[in-house]
Amino acid sequence: MDEPKQEKRDLWDFILHEWDLVIFVIVIGFALILGFFDKLDKKFESSAFLMGFALIGINLYKSNRSIIKEVVSSKHYLSADNDKTQQILIAKMGEIEKRAGEGSIHIVERCDKELFYINLQSSVARAQKTVDLTNLDLHEPNHYGIQVMSGHFGSVSEVIRKRPSVQFRRICTAVEADKVLWLIRTVRETQDLGNFNVRVIDLSKSPIKMISLQIIDDSETLIVDPATGAMEIGKQVHLLWVRGKHVAESLSLYYESNWRNAKTVKEGCKIDKRLLESMVRRCSEHLGNDAELVKKMHQELSQIVVEQIQ
Repeated sequence: MDEPKQEKRDLWDFILHEWDLVIFVIVIGFALILGFFDKLDKKFESSAFLMGFALIGINLYKSNRSIIKEVVSSKHYLSADNDKTQQILIAKMGEIEKRAGEGSIHIVERCDKELFYINLQSSVARAQKTVDLTNLDLHEPNHYGIQVMSGHFGSVSEVIRKRPSVQFRRICTAVEADKVLWLIRTVRETQDLGNFNVRVIDLSKSPIKMISLQIIDDSETLIVDPATGAMEIGKQVHLLWVRGKHVAESLSLYYESNWRNAKTVKEGCKIDKRLLESMVRRCSEHLGNDAELVKKMHQELSQIVVEQIQ
């Protein structure tokens, strides 16, 4: 067969087998190009990245099916006592190890809230370069009565201070007064840490729920309950811990999109104190200036003394 014809057939076979990957690249590429020219509608942007997330799931399912087929095939050769069993198993294990190293094989674990934060803490402890976090909870962490969750957020400044070579980012919402106070306190405690950046995002006008992602070193991803995007009082068992590069790298595009659409509160050691003050004013309009939470907000704000973001 002529080489050009063989190349065309190989390309066609790849498209048929990896159709989900091809569509993912086209959708995300189109969204990024429009975003680069500032012509991307936010509704289309959210839909594009959610479609990409679904296609990642399909690709992951196909990958796992492929592994299962390899294992079944290996058992078949064992049971048949084939003379080539050892060579076949060695070849198959080598292929699986290669795919694992490339990140195409993923380990997915479903968690409840306690196990989610245990896994998150261990992942952050292993981080070498980047930790991208999201907090879309309506209230501050202690509100939910989860000891390991409170411990995780209570040790944030200490963990970041001990890891100066790791860049930390957090996207969060801040609507309820207790969450605003928590945000101001977090910024005050980390105001001198240049490796911690914070942005706030307004989801009140968004037609689609945002996915809450925690991405560590583009190799591990923890996803808060996809149905809500936030922690809630009561039982939640559909939180995910995914170890594997392809999912983390792909969802990083979604995280970057949300990061761009959020307002900067803290960038390095610079803080937008005016933005925090506007949040306090909004809370005081609802609660009154004499409310205990508002008083605590002013106290925390008075201790923020770093350079103002222009």
